[in-house]
Amino acid sequence: MGAAPDRELYAASAAMQIARAILLAASTYGHDGAALAARFGLSPEELADPDGRIPAPVGVAMWDQVPRIVGDEHFGLHLGTRASDAGALPIVGYVVQTSPTLGEGITRAMRYQRLVQTLNRAELVVAGHAARLTVHVRPQHTEPLRHAVDFALAYLVSLAGRITGAPLPVRRVLFGHAAPARTDEYVALFGHDLAFGGPRTQLELDARELERPVLSADAQLRALVERHAEALLARLPATDSLAERTRAALVEGLRADRTGIDDVARALRMSARTLQRRLRDEHTTHALLLDEVRRDLALRYVADASMTLSEVAFLLGFSDQTTFHRAFVRWTGHAPGAHRKRLRAAAPERPGPGGATGSPAPTPPAGSRGSPSPSRRP
Repeated sequence: MGAAPDRELYAASAAMQIARAILLAASTYGHDGAALAARFGLSPEELADPDGRIPAPVGVAMWDQVPRIVGDEHFGLHLGTRASDAGALPIVGYVVQTSPTLGEGITRAMRYQRLVQTLNRAELVVAGHAARLTVHVRPQHTEPLRHAVDFALAYLVSLAGRITGAPLPVRRVLFGHAAPARTDEYVALFGHDLAFGGPRTQLELDARELERPVLSADAQLRALVERHAEALLARLPATDSLAERTRAALVEGLRADRTGIDDVARALRMSARTLQRRLRDEHTTHALLLDEVRRDLALRYVADASMTLSEVAFLLGFSDQTTFHRAFVRWTGHAPGAHRKRLRAAAPERPGPGGATGSPAPTPPAGSRGSPSPSRRP
């Protein structure tokens, strides 16, 4: 069992942009960025590749060692705050900056988080008046990736304040890593309700903050950015992660209403019990992955005006539109119909192929797009 996390680590990767941002930050402390790059085995040619990737072990080592080398216990916070202005994460940053609202931008950016790194994952869940962004970090990486987590949360809060024109108030932040010697800079950025060394990393906002209009919203630019992001996603190499293989099996399973744990285990050629155990080792579950797949597809399908919402519910395997409606509200904080109207209002219709208006429709799973079948299961 001990070898599984190593396989996951060595199968994962991170964007070269992360390495460049870390090295550039180190140079501001008086360190030679080129020498540091060589220390981690990164050549000038690799660093110059705008779409390059680094192996996850190199990224983990950089986040763990560079803050100690430069002597900054708040390295991640400082880098995240600066990076929100400098465009260190152009794809996910531009997706958020060109979206009509902060919540929609964050939700869409979740789809492209693998472009930043494939080792860990984040999810945004809206429940009642609370919006919670949870960063799932494997326990063995929690302390080595302390500064990476600080960077991500500082980047989000700083970027949100800049693109909406007012600081983003944070209700509470839980950190999986241990508390540093000083927490004053955490308080200055996130507020006083902080907890360290817990079982998870989570940032909580008032859900109403997600409604903030983004000052730089631009539907046409966003479409261009997302097309580029989709192309980059398609080029990412496959990994040994069972979670990724399970997601792929679930997407296929939706075509034939075969998304149950037994169906997926059969597709992956293992027992359901083994699948459950190995997914637990990766800190996820079949149910959580199915929910994520449905959420990602729902955002694509609801954006396609040629599909009725009942068709979307059917294609995603929901037993009825009411069940789909509740799930969509949980994912985004909006009803699917309201979400579609907001997208339509934010994006003026443009001539499409043959003179038709609207954006090209995403391709749904193969199969019927007729009326929902009463035999479908949630």
